[in-house]
Amino acid sequence: MKEKCKEFMERNLEKAGVPFSFELIDDEFYASGEYYTFTEEPLKNVQLIQRFIIDNDGIISMALYEVNIEDTSKFDELAALFSEKFEIRIRYDTDYSTIKVDAGMAAGALIENARMFRSFVTYPLLVLRMVVYAYYMVTENDLDVKEVFDDIAEHQGDFLIADEITYNIDEENGLIKEGNERYFIEHDFLPAEFYADPEAFARSLKSEKEEFLKRIIDDVLLENTAMPVPEHEDFKLEVIADSDDCVCMDMVIPVAEKYLECSDIIFFWSSKEKPVYYTVEIKYENDKKTWLACAWDESGNHLDFGKADDREGAVAIIKERIK
Repeated sequence: MKEKCKEFMERNLEKAGVPFSFELIDDEFYASGEYYTFTEEPLKNVQLIQRFIIDNDGIISMALYEVNIEDTSKFDELAALFSEKFEIRIRYDTDYSTIKVDAGMAAGALIENARMFRSFVTYPLLVLRMVVYAYYMVTENDLDVKEVFDDIAEHQGDFLIADEITYNIDEENGLIKEGNERYFIEHDFLPAEFYADPEAFARSLKSEKEEFLKRIIDDVLLENTAMPVPEHEDFKLEVIADSDDCVCMDMVIPVAEKYLECSDIIFFWSSKEKPVYYTVEIKYENDKKTWLACAWDESGNHLDFGKADDREGAVAIIKERIK
C-alpha cells in the first residue's frame, strides 16, 4: 500500500498544486512544505503548511499553522465548533506550538480517484484557513466565539473555490457519505466520464438521452456510496447543437439551491475544437443567489467565465462561448 500510495501521489500532486518531494523517515514517507499564504489583511503573509504522511495503511493529509497560544480556551471552543460542522479533526499541539487539522486516513477507493484525491488534499487547508481567521477575529478583536463561527460558517464560500470541496469520505470503507453524492456526480464523476472519451460520451448522450445518464449515475453510486442510492433529480436534456461534427447537450437540473449545486451541466464536443464540460453553479453573495458560468477542464481545473442574476443569463454566457 505504501509504494502504491506514493506512486499515485507523485502522479497527482502537481495537478493538486502541491509541489512536494518525499522523504523516508522511520519507514514512513513524509512530504511537506509551504502550501498557502494569506494575501490580504488582517492575516497578510501568514503561511500555512501542508504535510502528507504515507504508510502501509494509506495517506494522512494534514494542514499546520505555527502559533504560540498561551490560553487555549477560546481556541478549544472554536475547534469544537469547526470539527463538528466540517467533520474533521482540529487540535493545538502544545509541544510544537502548532494548530493541526487533518482529514484522517485515506485508502481504498480514494487512492484510485484523482479528483477525489484532489479534494482530500485541499480540504484540511480550507478548514484551517477558516479556523485561523476565526481565531484572529476572536482574540484580536475580543469578539464572541459563537458569533464569529456562525458568521464564517454562513459565508464559508468566501474561503473556498470549487475544487476545494470534500466528499466526506468514510474512513473505514473509503465510500462517499450520504448527502455528498450530488457534488460527487456533478463535479467529479461526470466530468471524468466525459473527458475519458468525449466523442463517445456525446454520441451516447445524443442517442440514449436521459437513460444514458441515469444508467451510468446508478452504476457509480452503487459502487462508491455508503448509503442507498437516492432518487434521481428530475433532470431533462435540451439540445443546443446537433450535427455530425458537433454535439452540445444541456442537462437541466430543476432543483439547485445549495452552494455550488449545478442548475445546468452542458456537454460540448466538436471535431474542430477541444471538448468542454460546462456547469452553471449556485453561489450566494450577501445572501443573494447568483448563478456562475463555469467549466471543469480535462486536468481538473475549475474555470470561471462570469456570473448572472438568473440561470438563463449564466447559460447565455456559456452559449456565447460555444458559438
